[in-house]
Amino acid sequence: MAKRKSLPLGSDPPYPFEVGQIVYSIKGKDAGAWYLVAGYLSEEGRLILLGVHRGDLVFKKKNPKHIQWTHSVVSEVANRLKGGSIIDPGWLIERVSAAGYEIEGGSRRMKQPHDQR
Repeated sequence: MAKRKSLPLGSDPPYPFEVGQIVYSIKGKDAGAWYLVAGYLSEEGRLILLGVHRGDLVFKKKNPKHIQWTHSVVSEVANRLKGGSIIDPGWLIERVSAAGYEIEGGSRRMKQPHDQR
C-alpha cells in the first residue's frame, strides 16, 4: 500500500477542498466514517466536517491529515451551507444517497457502494 502524502497546513488551506465535498475518516475514534466538508478553521488548521449520527446532524473538527478525499461534491448541501440555510438530517441523507453514498442504520457511517470504490 502506497504511503499517503500528508497535507500541509497554513492560514488558508493550501490544498483543494470544496464545501460539500465527501471525505472519509482514516484515523481516530471515527475511522471509517464518511463526512461532508462544511468549512475550515484557519487558526487551528482543521476542517469542520458535517455528518449524521443517530438521526442528528453532527459537526466535527478534524485534522486534514486524518481524512481521505473523494472527488464527490454534493452541491446542494454546499449551497445551503454557504447560504446559512437550515439543513435537515433527512434531507442531507437523501442528497448524500443521491451522490452514491448510504448512511447505515442511522449511524454516522456512510458507506460507498462497491462499484464506486
